[in-house]
Amino acid sequence: MKRDKRTFWRSLPRASLFKLSLAVFFTFASVGFIVDLFHPDSDPLSSLIIWAIFDGICAVAFLLVGTRRPGRLVILVPAVIAGVVILFFFLPSYKGMPSLTDVLRRRLILDAALILSLLYVGYSLFLIFIETEGFRHLRNQAEVELAERLQTTLVPPLSLRTAWLEVEARSIPSSEMGGDLADALESGNSVTCYVVDVSGHGIAAGVLMGMVKVAVRMALARGECLDGVLRSLHNVLPGVKEPSAYVTVAGLRFPGPNIVEYATAGHLPILHYRSSTRTIARLAVEQFPIGMFPAAEYRAATAECGHEDLFVMLTDGIVEVVNAQDEEFGLERVEHLFLENAARPLAEIADMIIGASAAHGRQTDDQTILLARISV
Repeated sequence: MKRDKRTFWRSLPRASLFKLSLAVFFTFASVGFIVDLFHPDSDPLSSLIIWAIFDGICAVAFLLVGTRRPGRLVILVPAVIAGVVILFFFLPSYKGMPSLTDVLRRRLILDAALILSLLYVGYSLFLIFIETEGFRHLRNQAEVELAERLQTTLVPPLSLRTAWLEVEARSIPSSEMGGDLADALESGNSVTCYVVDVSGHGIAAGVLMGMVKVAVRMALARGECLDGVLRSLHNVLPGVKEPSAYVTVAGLRFPGPNIVEYATAGHLPILHYRSSTRTIARLAVEQFPIGMFPAAEYRAATAECGHEDLFVMLTDGIVEVVNAQDEEFGLERVEHLFLENAARPLAEIADMIIGASAAHGRQTDDQTILLARISV
């Protein structure tokens, strides 16, 4: 606990610590004037000002030493006492001034005592508030940093090149951690790439997304085709997710450069740009999302492909962006951009589509896009 407190105080930026010290200084500088209420006929104004500055500096010193270097309080306390003694004996004071009436003096002393008591109680509560809220802030910050590290680990930038295939992907979470996933895996002579969209947002969706990635990669390592991967995932997910959670998937498996196996489960269609005809086909297999209905069945289909054919898989966070007129970006806009820029590098196409979506409206959901091009 003590170590956590020291970590909190030492982690404060210098600008924040300066602001806090300034607040403490002016708060406790008032003590010099409050003490004068105990004997208002003894000191000139110049002495009161010096006492006020001294009290403010002492309060800041106790704040800094007590929170950052508490072991040095044994040095600070005697130093403050020595300073009090020196000021007491050497500052000028009035002698022979008319005395206040006893009634007024007792009232001033009572007021001063109450003010000092309330001041120190308030200051103590102020520090308690800082420490408790500060620890809560640190915990929240730790969760944010954990989410960012998980996001970076589970969904790193994807760029894959084989002898006959190029794959490029982008994933932009809507918060520190999202539920989208883009992945590609080369196994033997085949390449499998897929996009996953986990329902929900935040760490819970991100953790489920990580489990999905492990399950898919294990199924691929066993040599399963796309329909087998979907069935394995559907069998595994119910035991590791909330009842309301589900996963949509779009996947491509290339056993070679001339044929592609594809499957979608509750996901947007896969766009297939045929270079020979300069047309776009929507590849889809109408199936339920993974983990939604226990009795659901899953299958895959195949399509022919050729040189310079291009495939795009994306999540609805891109196409469902709305503008000020409540118009969705839409899959048709993606297809139009796709047709006009199919010859450009994959990274440029991905950035252009995401940029066009961002220009259309504000991002409210995770956005992921994966492109694959036959290069022979």
